[in-house]
Amino acid sequence: MAEDKFHSLMNLIDHNRYRVCAAILCAALVCIAVFCVSCSSITPGLAGNDKVDRATLIAQAKEIESDLTAQALELEAEQKNVQAKMLAVQGRLDDGLTDLDRQDATKARLLQLTIKTVSDAAQGNPIDVAASIGALGMLAAGLMGIGSTMDSRRKDKVITDLKNGKPVEVPETKLPHPGQPPAA
Repeated sequence: MAEDKFHSLMNLIDHNRYRVCAAILCAALVCIAVFCVSCSSITPGLAGNDKVDRATLIAQAKEIESDLTAQALELEAEQKNVQAKMLAVQGRLDDGLTDLDRQDATKARLLQLTIKTVSDAAQGNPIDVAASIGALGMLAAGLMGIGSTMDSRRKDKVITDLKNGKPVEVPETKLPHPGQPPAA
């Protein structure tokens, strides 16, 4: 009797073979679909060649975006620093050019007064004492300005050397301290 049920099943399959093949094919497709849906989708990651799912891909994108934002902020700060340095250089250039113009004007006035004084003396005219005193005053002021500038640059170099940790030589002074007799 068991054989009769098996034979009757085989006869049924043989009689409806295309329906049975379609049912088997449908079952296989359903299994494949369930398998595909249950697996997560993967794609190459942003931080390497490894395959990642959606959540990992989004996390990688956020991390990279955060790093790039930090780099952009650093570059922006560096750009502001460079702009500040450029403005400082421009300011020093303007000050230097103004100082050079002032010095050139002083030299021109001094030269003009000297030429006038020498010309008057050569022609036998009396020398203009006020103009000569003015010329000597301008010469003295120019020499004092040059001395002050050189002294300021020397002091700036000493300060810069001290800030950079370089040894600084301090020359001995030959002048006595107040209240002490001069050395013999």
